[in-house]
Amino acid sequence: MVRLAFSRVILFSRIFDNNPSTSKPNLNHLLSTSVFSLVAAIELVGPAQRTAVTILSNIAYSLALVALAGVVYLVRDWRQLALATSVPFLSFFLYWW
Repeated sequence: MVRLAFSRVILFSRIFDNNPSTSKPNLNHLLSTSVFSLVAAIELVGPAQRTAVTILSNIAYSLALVALAGVVYLVRDWRQLALATSVPFLSFFLYWW
């Protein structure tokens, strides 16, 4: 679990790299992570529930983007935004761990 959390940090540090020569591979990292998450969710359920899991994961992703837009609108400073988006995940991670 710790390895997964650190791989996400490394992934997003590569995505938001300011080097223009690495902008294309960064998008590939993001897409591969999204595809991996979807495939992992689909493989955990049986064939009869795969359609429902795909739809629910896409709905959850869309709602998370809407919620992120709301948080960004309310929290304008990037440092506070980083805390506002990281602390809930960290608390959930520590609770689950």
